[in-house]
Amino acid sequence: MDGDTDYSKYSRAQLEEALTRIDANRYPRNFQNLTKELRGRPPDLPSEPKTTSVAALIGRYSLALLFTEFLFICIYLVVATVALGPQAYPSTVRRHIVIPDAALLVAAFLLYWHLAKHHPTRFPRVAIGVVVVVSVLNALPSPKPVFSFALAFLVNSGIASLAGNFFSTSHPGKPANQRLERP
Repeated sequence: MDGDTDYSKYSRAQLEEALTRIDANRYPRNFQNLTKELRGRPPDLPSEPKTTSVAALIGRYSLALLFTEFLFICIYLVVATVALGPQAYPSTVRRHIVIPDAALLVAAFLLYWHLAKHHPTRFPRVAIGVVVVVSVLNALPSPKPVFSFALAFLVNSGIASLAGNFFSTSHPGKPANQRLERP
């Protein structure tokens, strides 16, 4: 019946939804009680977005980059084995690895660009962490670990810098000192 509904038990979201569905002409008391209950409640506070720690971001993006490397290597080895035959590896395979290397560089750029896009304020710290972690993990199985570390570090640093610069130029924000703002 009209006026029998107890709106005090409903959440603000439920009350707002009920307000969009109620027929004020058919149920005037319920409409009045509903609007009174809504006016008496404070507005919902916006929930603060859950922030991910820098260490967690470094771990996620490092794993994504390492998994991408692993995936490209596996795909390439399968294709090279099928195309060149199993006896051709490793002597002739290295000459044909240019295309997968280029694809891996593009994939790394896209991962760093994703990082810059979704975490712009933490991008420098996270990118440096990812570069170091990936470089160390790439150097571990190498017969020349110092050379492998240096090469991986330089390549990843360059890609991360390029991705960060690309994102910041394609999505400029307000200047920090607000000099360009007019009253």
